[in-house]
Amino acid sequence: MDNDLLKVDLLFQIEGEKERVIANGEDNHDFYYWQIDEYFTSNPKIDIVYEDTERCTPSQTPKIFIWPDPETRIVDCENVYVASQGFFITSNPDGVSGATLMYEDKNGRIIQKPAQVNLHNFMVDREGVPMEFECFVYEGEFHPKKVKLIVRDHNDKNVRAESNWFYIV
Repeated sequence: MDNDLLKVDLLFQIEGEKERVIANGEDNHDFYYWQIDEYFTSNPKIDIVYEDTERCTPSQTPKIFIWPDPETRIVDCENVYVASQGFFITSNPDGVSGATLMYEDKNGRIIQKPAQVNLHNFMVDREGVPMEFECFVYEGEFHPKKVKLIVRDHNDKNVRAESNWFYIV
């Protein structure tokens, strides 16, 4: 049988479950764009409320995701992803904006944490540290999934490569 890997199957496995196919018999172009659906994600709902003051006003709200460490549930400044930088009206293009992180804990209480949004050219600073806040233990609902990815030859299912286990949050 020809093991040239011209066509591959792409699979995933969630820890404790069986393998599932993402794509079957795909042409091998050394990459595959996979839109991860909500089945995988367990993004905790941490809202960001931006201060709107005379000094600094959010004109376009940034899209920022914050998530806890999957094993320790600790949220710190390293767990911030800026999807879109937004735009702030302020006299200082490289200033800061106040914000509050908010989420609901497992008992239904609203937890609030003060934060600071760092700006660069009137937008959330993507190159440096986008937000600063004291780290905290996330006490809300959070069920991260441990996953591995598998690529195998479409013609010979025994020829395969697997990733290490990793978390999708």
